[in-house]
Amino acid sequence: MSQVINSKKRTFVNIDVFVLLIAFLSGFLVYFQSGRSFPLVDYTYQVESAYRIYSGSIPYKDFILALPPGTYYIGAFLMKFFGLNNVVQLSYIILINIFTILLTYKILNKINKDKVLNIFLTLPLIFTGHAMFPFLNYD
Repeated sequence: MSQVINSKKRTFVNIDVFVLLIAFLSGFLVYFQSGRSFPLVDYTYQVESAYRIYSGSIPYKDFILALPPGTYYIGAFLMKFFGLNNVVQLSYIILINIFTILLTYKILNKINKDKVLNIFLTLPLIFTGHAMFPFLNYD
């Protein structure tokens, strides 16, 4: 009986490790895509809006935003504590992407007990959102 329980535990750990690999693969894809090319107009809008808030400008009073300002406040916060660097914002985007996949898998486990099916349902998230365009407003 103890062997059956241990073998189930071992399988459970392997599936969770596989989900972590999926999440980190997704994070790597975001990193890879960010280095290939940037749609400069959209990307500079994201960074410039965060920089303006960092510099003391107030959204909707000093400049117009097409999106709610919460995301840009996060970007300004990152600039304040880690410096004016694109790598910090890219790291934030990678972490959000990894967290999204892990959270989705956890929610799927609450809904459905078939872990293999949940992994297959999580796989498409590798290629969505940040993986195509690493913008702050996709969080």
